[in-house]
Amino acid sequence: MSEKTIGITLLVSHIALGMVGFVFPIVIAIWLGCVIGFCVLYSIRDRNQAGLLHIGAAYLCSYEVVARFFVKGSHLPWEVGKYLGIPLLLMGLAFGRKLTTLVPGLILLALITPSLMRSDFSRDIRDTLVFNWSGVFVLALSVMYFHRRVIMEKNIVWVLGAIAAPAVTLAVCSTIKAPDIDSIEFGLEANRAASGFGANQVATVYGVVIVALSVAFFMGKPLFGFATVDFFAMVVLFFRGLISFSRGGLISAVIAVAGALAVILWAYSRHQNMGQTTRIRRLLLVPIIVPVFGLIFVLSDQLTGGMLMLRYQGETGGTLSGDREKTIAVVTSGRTDIVWSDLLMWRDYPILGIGPGESARMRPHYGYRNVAPHTEFSRLVAEHGLLGFVFCCAIIIMPIMIVMNPAYPVVGRALLAAFGLFSLTVMTHSATRLFCSTFVFGVGWAIIVPKDVLLRLAVNHPVLRKRILKRLGLASPEPILPHPADDHSAEVA
Repeated sequence: MSEKTIGITLLVSHIALGMVGFVFPIVIAIWLGCVIGFCVLYSIRDRNQAGLLHIGAAYLCSYEVVARFFVKGSHLPWEVGKYLGIPLLLMGLAFGRKLTTLVPGLILLALITPSLMRSDFSRDIRDTLVFNWSGVFVLALSVMYFHRRVIMEKNIVWVLGAIAAPAVTLAVCSTIKAPDIDSIEFGLEANRAASGFGANQVATVYGVVIVALSVAFFMGKPLFGFATVDFFAMVVLFFRGLISFSRGGLISAVIAVAGALAVILWAYSRHQNMGQTTRIRRLLLVPIIVPVFGLIFVLSDQLTGGMLMLRYQGETGGTLSGDREKTIAVVTSGRTDIVWSDLLMWRDYPILGIGPGESARMRPHYGYRNVAPHTEFSRLVAEHGLLGFVFCCAIIIMPIMIVMNPAYPVVGRALLAAFGLFSLTVMTHSATRLFCSTFVFGVGWAIIVPKDVLLRLAVNHPVLRKRILKRLGLASPEPILPHPADDHSAEVA
């Protein structure tokens, strides 16, 4: 099948999955079992040469929230993303990686392990490990898996498609559950009725898919067959995210896409082989596309009676009536108070922190109610101490070093900027509650090889020609190479 046929099939099948799954939720579990089972069995056969293990893990990014949408009917566990994603990544590592490629991930893992000695496992091991520690563990594991892993651009498109497809199912289910937008009463808080489920989680998934669709647009590789279909899907998800009244996911998406665009333009300004002219022309569409999304925001604001703009301005019922002062704590829904209490814990437990899972229990002793951390950076220093602070610095500095390195292909650097920024900004407001926010952090660490680089390799190394051409799906024994003057070895493709 052609790439267009595969993309359309991917879209239609997940629309159908949403319709059928809404009536028979058990189908959601059966479908996931079939997808993950196929990825595992095929990867055992080819030792993960096709990369189905990381494609299966990418599929869990959005599907995790689909499973939570039907958590009762599907009988899938709440943390299904981590329960399945971690074994997939570990299995991929078991098929063999050079020790030098694991170093950054091992450093991150070493920084978050000692504080486990401070945790009270007698109370609730599941709460300590799964809800509080496994998020940063997935991040370190993802870095270990992807760092310097050579992935062809065709395979990375499959990763982006796997991230995006389940969000279509989620949007279908949300629309079926709340088909009449006019009947929804919009206030100044996250709207569960409009999202059909937890608004923060749904908006975060829509956000990561908007990033995936945007990166595919810059690459010139539509995920759903045609660029117009991708654009329509992006518009729908953006609208559904807006009316959820959850701000974090979409704001993170906007920052991430802007970061990827900045890397591309920076590389272009430094004449770093941006790729084919037809793909560069896509950048010229950005000034046209941005106002379209601005118009969608304005129309959505009118649809919600002006509440959407007030929500993004941080207003509440109390601030509008004058009974409550509009402070940074009010605008961030109390997150700054949580951060402050975390910092006080770090002051009292500076080296190893208080241990994973302990900050919520200790919070009342620091003048705030018993509530789980919402900002991962403050949670890291509170629960992991000085090592947690080093971890925070590492996950910010190390990606910057790769993004600024011209030796890496531009497409990989743009992808790392997009997913890195998305992951880090989501962690400021939703910690690591979702598998997607930590898994995608590692994806951009791979070395994404454009097709023309492999074609040159096929000519320069005849022994590898047959294998490379087979992997690319080309039959010609003598591929036609670009003119030397049009060297696109680092193209955004």
